[in-house]
Amino acid sequence: MERGPLAHGWSDQPWTLARVKTLIGRLFHVSYTVEGSWKLLKRQGWSWQQAAMPTGDRARRCGGGAEEEGGGRR
Repeated sequence: MERGPLAHGWSDQPWTLARVKTLIGRLFHVSYTVEGSWKLLKRQGWSWQQAAMPTGDRARRCGGGAEEEGGGRR
């Protein structure tokens, strides 16, 4: 999961619980509900985060250019 959704075949960046559920199934050949997937993530120290706005919009609003955005893994 740390490599992001693009590394696992999705065409955009956000992880969703449905994607996590699918990835767990692909890697471990087990089936979890979306809720069960969330419980597994929480147990491993992951947290729910949502960006306030896309990175490009944030940079434009702040008058910035190509500053590196901090990634929120956990």
